[in-house]
Amino acid sequence: MSDLVKLKGITQNLTVLYVEDSAILLKRMGTFLNHLFKEVYQAQNGKEGLESYKQNKPDIVITDLNMPVMSGHEMIKNLKQIDQNINIIVVSAYSDTENLLESIHLGVVDFVPKPVDSNLFQEVLLKVATKAAQEPINTISTNKVNTNLNDEMFKKLNIVYKSHNQIEFINHYKGVPILNKGIIKAIDTNSVTVEVPFFQGMAIKYEGKTVLDSELFDKSIEAKLEIINGHNGTLKLCDLRYLNLATMKRRQISVEPGKSFSVVTQYKEEILETKVKHLSTDFISLVIDNVQLTFSEGDQLNLEFEIKRTENRHTLKPIKIVTQGEVYIIDTNNTKQKVLMVLFELDNNEKTILESYIEHRRLDLVVEFKQLNKS
Repeated sequence: MSDLVKLKGITQNLTVLYVEDSAILLKRMGTFLNHLFKEVYQAQNGKEGLESYKQNKPDIVITDLNMPVMSGHEMIKNLKQIDQNINIIVVSAYSDTENLLESIHLGVVDFVPKPVDSNLFQEVLLKVATKAAQEPINTISTNKVNTNLNDEMFKKLNIVYKSHNQIEFINHYKGVPILNKGIIKAIDTNSVTVEVPFFQGMAIKYEGKTVLDSELFDKSIEAKLEIINGHNGTLKLCDLRYLNLATMKRRQISVEPGKSFSVVTQYKEEILETKVKHLSTDFISLVIDNVQLTFSEGDQLNLEFEIKRTENRHTLKPIKIVTQGEVYIIDTNNTKQKVLMVLFELDNNEKTILESYIEHRRLDLVVEFKQLNKS
């Protein structure tokens, strides 16, 4: 993604005031800014700029310093009395130490000298626009917003909301991933309202939660479903939290197996009664009812998979795959059952057989998921 595309993604829902006494620069810079911002306001001196700000309340102010009627510094002092946290960029040929120190003293966010270097200006604009997009929605105040969301999370979600960027919603139906892009329609201090495609909404309803992911997030965010608004098709999500899941040594899609798949699990000399929660070509998630057994990461299990087959309604000989697995993750949150994630390796032929089963099972589950809406 180019810096200009990234910049536009953030600024397209922001407004800017550009104050410049040169008519040529006002027109030239105005044309550039109009390609980026939702609305561009212009003024030719500090007095006009101050009045425009009072009327339009732009997210960012870009101003020259040496102007008639009212200087840039004088305008900035007046603006700071209205909003102490205003985002101001100074663009001026007066880049000497005195002017720079005065601008910093007044609380200017950044300073770009004339003649303007386009790369430097875009870099500064990206920084200031990101800051502006993180600020509370429709709020001009010196007081910090008291939000129930994690402050960092609120800022990131606010950027996505104000820039109208799409985010990815991730759900699963019996292991089959359901992924679609959607948008944030509203955000408040403890929830977000989102709009997603129909089938994603079904998946969120089925799981009662979803995972939000975006390039702007350092970590994925999990959220619980609170309300479904049938009138406009939006969903309200609450209890947002960052996911801190350890990176797993797996690459394949997993599914919840059907009745045609079973496994015999042996631990040391004991045959265990196990149920399969999820299956992939390199890991299996097993549920064990015997809570008295103790396992450690790295423990070895003998596994025998059996895949039942039919052809033209005739039962064929089951396919059996024998392998050895290693306990990788132990779910300690379940007090009634043991849940283990076990990694294993297969030869190419066995892996192809299991891949075929998983793909057919995945397709069956997709059909089953779509049928949920009809029931």
